[in-house]
Amino acid sequence: LDNFEHVLPAALLISELLAGCPELVVMATSRERLHLRGEREVHVEPLTLPSPSDPHYPDSVEALAAVAAIRLFVERADEVRPGFALTTENAPVVTEICRRLDGLPLAIELAAAWVRVLPTPALLERLERRLPLLAGGARDLPARQQTLRATIAWSYDLLTAEEQTLFRRLAVFVGGGTLEAAEMILGTVENPISDVLEGIASLVDKNLLKQAEETGIEARYVMLETVRAFGLEQLATSGEESAIRRQHAAWYLDLAERADPVLLNMSPGNDWLWRLVTEQDNLRAALDWSHQTGDAETFLRMAGALSMFWYLRSGFGEGRQWLNLALASRAPAPASVRARALLGAGLLALYQGEHEPAGEFLSEALKLYRSLGDDFHAPYSQFLLGVVAEDSGVYDRAATLLEEARALFDATGNQAMVANSCYHQGIVAWGQRDLVRATTRLEEALELARATGATFVIRWIVERLGIVTSERGDHSRAAALLHEALIHGQTSGDIHAAISGLPMLGVLAVANDQPALAARLFGATEAIGAPTGQSVIFQLPERTSFEQAVASARAKLGPSAFDAAWDAGTRLTLDEAVAEALAMTQAIIEARAGLVE
Repeated sequence: LDNFEHVLPAALLISELLAGCPELVVMATSRERLHLRGEREVHVEPLTLPSPSDPHYPDSVEALAAVAAIRLFVERADEVRPGFALTTENAPVVTEICRRLDGLPLAIELAAAWVRVLPTPALLERLERRLPLLAGGARDLPARQQTLRATIAWSYDLLTAEEQTLFRRLAVFVGGGTLEAAEMILGTVENPISDVLEGIASLVDKNLLKQAEETGIEARYVMLETVRAFGLEQLATSGEESAIRRQHAAWYLDLAERADPVLLNMSPGNDWLWRLVTEQDNLRAALDWSHQTGDAETFLRMAGALSMFWYLRSGFGEGRQWLNLALASRAPAPASVRARALLGAGLLALYQGEHEPAGEFLSEALKLYRSLGDDFHAPYSQFLLGVVAEDSGVYDRAATLLEEARALFDATGNQAMVANSCYHQGIVAWGQRDLVRATTRLEEALELARATGATFVIRWIVERLGIVTSERGDHSRAAALLHEALIHGQTSGDIHAAISGLPMLGVLAVANDQPALAARLFGATEAIGAPTGQSVIFQLPERTSFEQAVASARAKLGPSAFDAAWDAGTRLTLDEAVAEALAMTQAIIEARAGLVE
């Protein structure tokens, strides 16, 4: 029985037939469950597509051509343009086309038909507005299958009026949303949905929505992007798009501002960090909407509140673009809002190695926060000015600013930031080549950080303590410390620390007489850090250690071998580079254990 969703009341007749005919088996296709006893539901999922981050991602064009979605595209493209084949040049574009179409066979077939008149890169570009393009199916297909819009509209027309309202409103979420967010956003507008959970359950039953794989305690629901595109069309013509998008932006602004103090204070904040990672597309959509509609205060508040998130996730380039746009507006905004955005802009500029603009942003933020009597953000701005001086090699000024900031944090009982200040005092001592005092400060900072649970600071301290320990000649203990930092980094979500730690591990590799590994790690640092806009080897005193290690590795290997190893490193992913570094530190630790035994 095909397309049973159109005659669902007849399901009772099926039940009677099954009861009267014990040997009868009924196979029905339907966009909605029949809700009969004994019913076994088999979902027909879209054609799967491996992610480039998948360790089993096909490593050749031949293997990629065997992936079902790509094979279907190539077959249909060959029908309209004989000789079309997957090549090294077009494979990435074809893969992205299939991914944009969610692996839906009908969508892939309709898109492939355009290869007759469009090169694949042009086809991919036009998929930004996918529904108008995905038309022109075979004339011998049912009308509802000749365009993708008609196929989705077929299901949409079967919904009740309230289900249609819920469906189009849910299309505002990019990459899905939580039940809590849906209830708050859709329940606080004019004509709210009476029972969002019940409505979502119905849309899941009708396969217009699906529950995401569980990643925590929050239920999360997603639409296929092709389905969402139809939902957005309906939302745009409903007259309620502005109200829904305004509530969406308000919800995600609140989320960002709740996460901000946790991340800024280096508190145990992994859950908040991962939550923002999950909601990254919604956060971008909210930023873009507030910017495009001229809601300057919301835009400025959100950009400032997300700055620490961008720092931890190594989103320096993206973060600075948003912050520059937000700060460029001279629309009236509370001083505290502007100060927070300035602090964020200074933070990101600092870690892109742009010390002069970083200092200007932070000095302005400090002035505003002092005028407001803010006893957290004012010392925080001063603390970051100390880090600007530290990274610029102006160690005496850095020591003064950090000591003052530490005293201010201590006066308010903020031990997490006392630990962070103490950590940077250790870095300053390292830059001044006082390795004993650097070790003392770093060990003190580590004790404070562990006591307060300053999750991210612990990783940074352990890593720098490892390098200082290596420079003092204890390579075995240095390996143990850097190994701990690597393990910690695999669960913390702090991509910035993971990338910035690679050259330090290269320094240890040189000290451990592994110049080829060091060169690979240096190459990986360059390749992985560049797209993020992150400057990881131009800050002092790390730069000094890095440059000495590079010169030593080059001398040991010779220019050709060094360049080859560096080039090999540029092809490593972050996970692969970390795995190589872990193997090195583990080997040093095991060798030390063997000597002790």
